[in-house]
Amino acid sequence: MGLLTIALTMLATGTVGPFVLVLLMMLYLVAMGGGSAMGMARGAVGAGALAGMTMFLLLIGLTSLLGLIGQILCIFTPLSQDTKTKLGICLACSFVGVFIPFIGFVFGLVGIICYLLFLYGLCRDLEAPDLTAGFNSAAMMGLLSFVSAFGGMLGAFIFPLFPLLGMLAFILFGALSVARYGQTIVSLALRANQLRLQGGGLAGSLSQSSEMGFSPFNEEPTAPVKPALPAFEMAGSELVKLPDLSGVHEATRVGDVEKVNAMLRPAKPDPKGPNGLTPLHIAAISGVMQVADLLLKKGANVDETCDGGLTAIYFAIQNNNGNLVGLLLQRGASLRHANDQGRTPLHWACAVPSDRLEGQARLRMVQLLLSRGADRTALDENGKTAFELAAEAGHPELTDL
Repeated sequence: MGLLTIALTMLATGTVGPFVLVLLMMLYLVAMGGGSAMGMARGAVGAGALAGMTMFLLLIGLTSLLGLIGQILCIFTPLSQDTKTKLGICLACSFVGVFIPFIGFVFGLVGIICYLLFLYGLCRDLEAPDLTAGFNSAAMMGLLSFVSAFGGMLGAFIFPLFPLLGMLAFILFGALSVARYGQTIVSLALRANQLRLQGGGLAGSLSQSSEMGFSPFNEEPTAPVKPALPAFEMAGSELVKLPDLSGVHEATRVGDVEKVNAMLRPAKPDPKGPNGLTPLHIAAISGVMQVADLLLKKGANVDETCDGGLTAIYFAIQNNNGNLVGLLLQRGASLRHANDQGRTPLHWACAVPSDRLEGQARLRMVQLLLSRGADRTALDENGKTAFELAAEAGHPELTDL
């Protein structure tokens, strides 16, 4: 994970750096005369200008080299094989484009597509699908940047100012694309470092990875098959299977922020639905961050309980939504709250049956709660700690904590 963090950092520097330098140089040329022949002549004459241009090209080369090294290092990091394959195709296309310039454009286009697919796969491997939208917006603004440049050149036959307008739009969209891309890939590096500090691995449960088309990464050899344990049950865990909903509860389930905002009654952000579920409970079950944030801003009680004495954080834990757990904790959710069986959110994370908390996912969730101050000595109504409950549920790896 440490190597992956370094690789992503170099990747960010090496891919953003040259674009930033080029944009700065274009802004300089525009300021010196809009790229006119006289302006270019003033910038190209003299030993000082030549030295400056040499240094400029050298910086582009060095930063691009960092990006290339970062891509190569990613091959040796714990990513899924599918993600590495996309990166390998991208590297191969880049090398072919350099040595066979006649078809370099086609290979360059294929390389860019494979690079974007690699980044999307990276988001999935790091369990950060929310960052996919960042790469989507960066790619869209990059496309608008190139369209503006070519459109400006073609528009010269229609209106003399079109090339200048196209160049300005090219710089604007290019700068926004670079900024968005840099922000997103740095967030990926931070996510990798966070997993390293938490001692976690990559990829979620086997079933989730298979559905996505990615093979899970195993840091250790496959353990011997253990004898099957009786199914462990926890009262209230079945509430994640939502019944038929209506009104603001259904709007919350589908993540319709505007409709939820319109349907909420003033000073009453916690209407009870089936099983005593409030919209915040529904948001935690469905994993809709934007709606949860809206409800909390509208004054929803972060520790409101439903049937079984469960608060929203129990459902966010059960669905392995670390980002939503963090949001609820930030807004004051209690880790000392106990449900009707006297079980705290830590008890819940250690033992609740959930397909989304298989293996490393459950371990990371428990580590997150412990890092936020969860009480590992708290006892439920049967006098059991969270880790005693984990052993009873068949999760002995948690007791090592």
